[in-house]
Amino acid sequence: MCTLMGGWRHRGIRVSALALACGMTAAVATAATPEKADGQSGLAALASPVHPMPVRGARSAADIVISSSLSYHGGLVITSAKVVFIFWGPSFADASSPDQLYAQTLQAFRNQFGTTLEYNVITQYSGIQQANLGSGTPDWFDTSTPPTNVTDAIVQGEVNAYLASHAFDASTIYEVVIPSSSYSSNGNATSCGGPNLAYCAYHGYFTSGANAVKYSIEPYPSCGGCQVPGWTAVQNQEHFVCHETREAVTDEQLNAWYDFTGFEADDKCAWNPTPFIGTGGYSYQYEWSNATSSCVQTLPIPSGPGVTTNGVSGISATAATLGGTVYPEGASTNAYFQWGTTPAYGNTTAAQNVGAGTTAVPISANLTGLLCGTPYHVQAVASNGGGTGYGGDQSFATPACPASFYTLAPCRILDTRPLQLTGNLIWEFGMATSCGIPANATAVSVNVTGLDATAAGYLTFWPAQAPRPNTSTLYFGPGQIRANNAILLLAPGYGVTMRAVWFEFFSAGKFDLIIDVNGYFQ
Repeated sequence: MCTLMGGWRHRGIRVSALALACGMTAAVATAATPEKADGQSGLAALASPVHPMPVRGARSAADIVISSSLSYHGGLVITSAKVVFIFWGPSFADASSPDQLYAQTLQAFRNQFGTTLEYNVITQYSGIQQANLGSGTPDWFDTSTPPTNVTDAIVQGEVNAYLASHAFDASTIYEVVIPSSSYSSNGNATSCGGPNLAYCAYHGYFTSGANAVKYSIEPYPSCGGCQVPGWTAVQNQEHFVCHETREAVTDEQLNAWYDFTGFEADDKCAWNPTPFIGTGGYSYQYEWSNATSSCVQTLPIPSGPGVTTNGVSGISATAATLGGTVYPEGASTNAYFQWGTTPAYGNTTAAQNVGAGTTAVPISANLTGLLCGTPYHVQAVASNGGGTGYGGDQSFATPACPASFYTLAPCRILDTRPLQLTGNLIWEFGMATSCGIPANATAVSVNVTGLDATAAGYLTFWPAQAPRPNTSTLYFGPGQIRANNAILLLAPGYGVTMRAVWFEFFSAGKFDLIIDVNGYFQ
């Protein structure tokens, strides 16, 4: 039997959780109300309409609501963006302080970020283009000392101080960087160094006359909640600049691209998967891609100068044939592929001497012994012998390993009586590790029984975090008992740690559900 443990309101999203007798959990979310949810937890105390990045570990299983692809809500995006840094504090201009190198490294990161494959992911939204983010008005080193508590009003005042002597640009994001001696606050919430840690950075906008000024605050990442273990302070700050810049571009006035929970593009992948070292040796986080319905590191550029990879073909569980073209330069240019499991390269193919010139030269490689069902990254690289390489990252996955079926003694894994579930809500149910189902099971064989419905409707199951199918498993009317055999595909859960399914009863009424498992695929 299942017992209802409680419910709460999550910024426009009603969320409830069930604790089941079998020790598993299920989460449910309704559609958002017209108020935009902030997509975060613990941030209701924010005083102004900004969008924050939560600290690491802020999202517990209870806070997570089932997510979907980004939707366009009609607002503006920045199609060709620029970023101006406002470094506030004397240490950023002091050659004897490590903060000067910190600032210079952020400038170098910014100057290349807009043309990277990591930035290219957001070009799928409303015509956003790759851009030289450093091509705007000059950065400003304000050598005055900021207050210890930098409120949102103070941040906006600092941006206005910059604009008093620099031309406003509607495509620019003004990013205020403060030293470790200060912290950001907004309402009762603060960044690292403050008394109520709730966020690492945020972006927003304010109106100044007829202008909508886009800005972000970039506090110093001086606390564990805003750090990736082993990273330097500036690497952590690159991560937050990456996060806030892409979100300001895709949702500049908080009314453009976000999902039904309020998550913006980078929110959906914040901290999980783990941020990574990418192009140029700088720090990035994964980005949501509607094109793949997943968090990705990069979106490959199909053509252009440097190196292009022409795709991956002939992949099997034991071999992959890679094809690509390079634009060689230098007296004697070698070309090769580097490849490995996500997220790092660990292998290279033998170099091919493709000579010098400006004409694209095809290269290929045959990789053997690849593990089935494993994702890989690959780059075609040209080197002129002096250490210069050019690459275009592309990812691929080998086919899934063949599955075997294993029978189980019939086991009732879920019985919601006498607690009725509500229709028109998406429920997540973790199945692996119960009733003898192993943690790496890919599907289960079940008998599904629907009963006690208060209104007619139909029941649909699908793998956790996957798009909803246009099929149903059961249809039943009021008071009817209906059953069916089904093979339910499993996928990593969103609000539970095990592999899970999602299901929804399309009905205005309530219902009970029984699931009996009799086997699994592995």
